[in-house]
Amino acid sequence: MLDYVRLLEANNAIQTVGDDTYWLCVTRTVQESKLFPVPSYMLLSYLCCYYRYPALLRKIESGMRAEELGDRSRAMGGKLGSLPGWGLPTFYFLGREILINFGLLSPADNPEDAAYVADFWRRFKLAYQREDGHINAREFGQRVQNLPHRRIARFHADLIGCKAGDKLHEAAQGFLAAVSQYGFLVSCESRCTLNNTGPYKLGDNREMIVREFTDLSRGDYPWLDGIGDDIPYNNLTVTMEATGCHFYLMDDWGSFESRPEFTAEAVSGVGLYTSDALSDGFEPV
Repeated sequence: MLDYVRLLEANNAIQTVGDDTYWLCVTRTVQESKLFPVPSYMLLSYLCCYYRYPALLRKIESGMRAEELGDRSRAMGGKLGSLPGWGLPTFYFLGREILINFGLLSPADNPEDAAYVADFWRRFKLAYQREDGHINAREFGQRVQNLPHRRIARFHADLIGCKAGDKLHEAAQGFLAAVSQYGFLVSCESRCTLNNTGPYKLGDNREMIVREFTDLSRGDYPWLDGIGDDIPYNNLTVTMEATGCHFYLMDDWGSFESRPEFTAEAVSGVGLYTSDALSDGFEPV
């Protein structure tokens, strides 16, 4: 039953998502993919999400509450990171807006579904970002510090030091470049295979960011059949220590900026882990 309080909360959620999306869009240049019709398939996905999400999310919650999903997602490097957390309500409400603009819906149609999607998202995100107490990166000054102190301490202790020119440093840079480009192709340049969080201060002039790469091996995507079969880990998490720069921006799309500008030479430590819904947290690789 949609009462006045839920209506106010839904309106606030829509405004919050809209403000975040506006900032994310206006801070980027216009780019056109030469490989995939990104705007076309995204517009289609908005409509798909509008029609599917209410029933799908209710089915999910018949087995697990949104807030428990947020807690579990925070404890592993899986697919439900900041970018899917942004996209969950955004795609639904964009689909709704398109249909209203087409004259196929009125703003008064399906208010209970709209309020439920907003409520699911709010509960998931508040649990996922419980450690920093915010609902998105924008609310936290473009930071996402969702990992608990004990996990950061463990990542810090496990870091393997490196410096520009040594074998580990070169291997880490080569791997990050390769897995990033591979992830863009896997997700048809939608970025949903990439998630970054941080920064986490480790000491004077040293910070760590956590970079997560998902859907790397054979899974839901038919175009990975015969390609991802030999990749042993579906999800990989890279912990990266940087010295001499401050990451002042880490947004919900996984983009980051620093002062002075981050370069490969700033990397002074790395770690590598895997995790999934069946693992006991992050396991070293």
